[in-house]
Amino acid sequence: MPSSSSKTEGGAAQPGARPLPDTVVVGRVTGVRGLKGDLVVEVLSDVPGRLDAGARLVAVLPQGGHRDVQVVSATLHPRGAVLRLRGIEDRDAALALRGATFEVPRPAAPEREQGTYFEYELVGCVCVDRSAGELGVLEDVIENGGGQLLRIVGARGVLLVPFVESFLEQVDVAGRRIALCLPDGLVETCVSRS
Repeated sequence: MPSSSSKTEGGAAQPGARPLPDTVVVGRVTGVRGLKGDLVVEVLSDVPGRLDAGARLVAVLPQGGHRDVQVVSATLHPRGAVLRLRGIEDRDAALALRGATFEVPRPAAPEREQGTYFEYELVGCVCVDRSAGELGVLEDVIENGGGQLLRIVGARGVLLVPFVESFLEQVDVAGRRIALCLPDGLVETCVSRS
């Protein structure tokens, strides 16, 4: 996430906000390759070595449930990485993991630099504007090529707000609240009912 010099405090959790997750998603199985159980994985972490051989992960299965897994080998792939997991030795076993996410406990996430934020810390926060009041809950951070947009869903509808320092007053990760100071008219102009 981009850097911000906005003040960060640790207050009580904001009503309506979702708590911080216990785990952080670091990869998603997008397909299988070959007959020996190789998994094509979209890498969702920029931590070096996160999916290397020896890494221990939790596979959260698309049909529900989870299982602990260990990476046996990892190679680069045009769409991320190809992983082989201990105990997944054929195509059928690999297909059962299609759509699964690989997660690590939140305490295993690296320390972030002061004034920067991980996406999982922001999603679920209640967003409040100085003039317009409560805007809703941050549901997603969208990469749009020109920067990042906060997708806020609330009673007014869906609002996309550029994630830029000039709009941020305060990010309170512990309190699950983001205070914004948006330009006059932005909320009314940019809110969508869909």
